[in-house]
Amino acid sequence: MEGFSRLMLSKLSIDELVPLVQADPSDTSRPMNELISRFTDRAKKIAVNVCRNYGDRDDVMNAALLVIVSAVRTYRPDSTKTGFSAYGAVSMLHAARRESQILAAQRTIANAIGAVEKTEAKRLEEDAEVVEREALPFGWLTDAVVHLPKAERDVLNLTEAGYKGREIAIALGVQAPAVSKRLASAHRMIRDYAEAAA
Repeated sequence: MEGFSRLMLSKLSIDELVPLVQADPSDTSRPMNELISRFTDRAKKIAVNVCRNYGDRDDVMNAALLVIVSAVRTYRPDSTKTGFSAYGAVSMLHAARRESQILAAQRTIANAIGAVEKTEAKRLEEDAEVVEREALPFGWLTDAVVHLPKAERDVLNLTEAGYKGREIAIALGVQAPAVSKRLASAHRMIRDYAEAAA
């Protein structure tokens, strides 16, 4: 396979390149490199269309290009009515969507953790203001939140950080109704704690 020059490979169509790539088990062969270079512009366009976060576009594009290696191995021209161009493009689109969702979920979780830390610092400041007014004993709000079960505390922190119910559900891996129930339960427990502290 290495006997092909770049010039010879550049004159072949994508459907003519596929059998050459399938015949060579190496993923770094010249025909494979030529095939990937032909899909690079399409991968960039897919990444721009699929990924909203500019910083993730390179990762999404690379995931789309990597799927070409496995797609060319599984492609059978007799089993599809379209050529490899369409087959590869659809495979890249699915891989790009999957990668974009994974990256968005990771970013949501990281943002959620940061928001929880900021909210707890803010709560300590608010607690100090209440003590200055001598309405309740020092630390009552922090104590109330600390005594909440972890599930309720996480939902409360994310809500106070400005996240919506659906976003919280995704970040915590639960259903949206569970978020509503946990929030109501947290508010009820804090009210009960405040009444006991007063």
